[in-house]
Amino acid sequence: MTGTATIDRTGYRTLIVTFWLIVYLSLMTAVKSLPPPNIGWEGLPAIAFDGSAVTINPAANGTTHTVTGVTVTSNPNGLLLLGVDLAFGTNTTEMTGCTWDAAGANQAMTKLVAINNSSGTVSSYIWYRKAPTAGSSKSITCTTSNSDGIIAGAVSLHNVDQTNTFRDSDTLNNSTGTGTGDMTLTTVAGDLIFATLMCGNNAANPTNLVPAGSQSESGAAGGWDLQCGAGGACNRRGGASTLSASGTSTVVSYTWTNNNPFAFVGAAVQPQASAGPLFKRYYDLLRN
Repeated sequence: MTGTATIDRTGYRTLIVTFWLIVYLSLMTAVKSLPPPNIGWEGLPAIAFDGSAVTINPAANGTTHTVTGVTVTSNPNGLLLLGVDLAFGTNTTEMTGCTWDAAGANQAMTKLVAINNSSGTVSSYIWYRKAPTAGSSKSITCTTSNSDGIIAGAVSLHNVDQTNTFRDSDTLNNSTGTGTGDMTLTTVAGDLIFATLMCGNNAANPTNLVPAGSQSESGAAGGWDLQCGAGGACNRRGGASTLSASGTSTVVSYTWTNNNPFAFVGAAVQPQASAGPLFKRYYDLLRN
């Protein structure tokens, strides 16, 4: 008698399903045992400072200017900012370059924004370097085409967006002087505003350079307020301040005594990108 043999595959299917179920359950157990990752979900990781601002403020002293004692940590997504104000600056191309750690990493910085007031008495700049090589007590070296008085400060940040680093930047200047300077930047909550301003002329040395509202000029928050030269020899005053944005438009403002000419620059720095709520929901699904 002739017949066809049949194979019962039920046992094989059961074995395969059981194997993958064990794999799945093992993975879920491993995921649940892990601590939550240090990553942004709906919110963004806050931009943070590596340390206090480091500054210089000499009167005219040649065409090479060095900010020493700058530390960049190995924290992720770094940004090195340099605010520069020149006394007697005659145009915005007067600064020919800035370099981070010329004796070591030797990394060129990029000029983001610059302005001089039309009377040619002051000019202001912001330079930056994304993802700078970490280093402790290093220097930033800048060159100018003329021997200018200078106020400059370096600020190292981390948790910064490395692709779309600056959401907005702007400049403001006045050759006659008003005693106030107000700049409006386009922002998103969580952006960090960095701004620097110099005011003064050969006739009067301004005092009490005061940032408005919650702007901070403390060194720990990346700011400063300095006279140019010993005893204010340059008759100029320069300051920088930072502010955490809370909405879609942020005003940066300064007031000072005497109606001095001024140059003012500012920028809105974006936090690093978020993983987003969709990834969070998927992660929570795995953990729960």
